Amino acid sequence: MSKMKATERKKLLREQMRKHFEDAGCELADMKAGPQNYTAVRHPGEDFNVAAIYGSRKGASIWVKEQVHDRLRQKYPEQFSRFVDVVDVDLFRRGFAWAIHFADPAEDADLIQLVCTVSLQWGKREQARRKALEETKLQEAQVKEEREARRKERMAAKRKEWRDRKTIDPSLSK
Repeated sequence: MSKMKATERKKLLREQMRKHFEDAGCELADMKAGPQNYTAVRHPGEDFNVAAIYGSRKGASIWVKEQVHDRLRQKYPEQFSRFVDVVDVDLFRRGFAWAIHFADPAEDADLIQLVCTVSLQWGKREQARRKALEETKLQEAQVKEEREARRKERMAAKRKEWRDRKTIDPSLSK
């Protein structure tokens, strides 16, 4: 680990993380959860966070979803074993399951890039899944609306038929 002050190292790590997400075209929003400041990472125009950048005692961390953690662990076991610290943060209820901590900007640069890339890939898949779900719901609503319109037409035709019968045969109106 290089010799630099802890505050400089933390700041450099957070800037490095921000840069990776910004270069990928993500929107970054500085947020606050209680006394804790963090940076939320989103795809442009989306309402869900792909990841979040937090500070940590050792340096900085990227908070990721469960699916991202699982993919990193399964697809990249060699790199996953090099992470400084991986902590379960699901109990904080901030929408993320794991915090991956980084301590040195120089040594961890490739790992930061890997976590950012996998998080963004998950975000794109989630974005496509949500869009497909929304389209399916719209199609189902349209089918339901058409079915309801046909039902109303049938009911109107039946009512008209009964009205016509009553005028022809008054004994049916009793």
